[in-house]
Amino acid sequence: MAIELSPVEDGDWRTITDVNMDTFHEHEHPVIDIMFPHHHTPAGRDIMARRLQQTAKSDASGHHLKLTDTAAGKIIGQGRWAIVPPQPGNEYPAPVISGDYWASEEDVEFANWCIGAYTAFRRRKFREATRPVFAITSLTVLPEYEGRGAGSMFVRWGTEQADAIGSECIVESGIRAESFYAKHGFERIEHVHWPPPEKWRHYGTQEVPMYIFLSGERIMLIRLSGDHDNFDFRKPEGGVAKPENRLNMPRNPRLI
Repeated sequence: MAIELSPVEDGDWRTITDVNMDTFHEHEHPVIDIMFPHHHTPAGRDIMARRLQQTAKSDASGHHLKLTDTAAGKIIGQGRWAIVPPQPGNEYPAPVISGDYWASEEDVEFANWCIGAYTAFRRRKFREATRPVFAITSLTVLPEYEGRGAGSMFVRWGTEQADAIGSECIVESGIRAESFYAKHGFERIEHVHWPPPEKWRHYGTQEVPMYIFLSGERIMLIRLSGDHDNFDFRKPEGGVAKPENRLNMPRNPRLI
């Protein structure tokens, strides 16, 4: 089976949404219900697709990629790498989400609490960084295509670039994916869970699931010529992108 890695296009977002929702295991990701209301319904997924597309258009740091089974002409997976340059003084506050997708203001408040808790680790790493940080913020592959190399192709797209300049890669992962990321050099550095405040226990989630935070600090012992802190990370036209000569990274990257 031939798999192609390429940027997500405008017409792909509804399919990307289906891949996401058909892949997540709800017992591991109960926050999906509050983050994406009515995601079980076609109408809910249409809204989710529009939200993802709108976010991507203003996403300066994100590289949204799709994995396609070329023989079947089918998108089988998707993911996003965020490449965030050091920005001294940027405190990376928690993202704020809003919109008329939720049934009540309380739902919006709880959704913002969830996204703040979930992104706390990566935001801390961004604050501490002295080199660009490569963060996997999303990766899903349809269950029937797992174990065929699609996810690994996506991971290598970022790790090869990070290795070339000695940068760190990070990912927030559920426990069931830990062995997959370990194959690519990631090691567990934190294991946390977030009990929601008492006022939100009525949502039926007594505990937001535990996540393991993984870091792949694979510093390559190579000598880089020229100004090795400056590279241009190009999005792929199919396959793995390579660092070029100069950096043209965003100054104000979005986090999600």
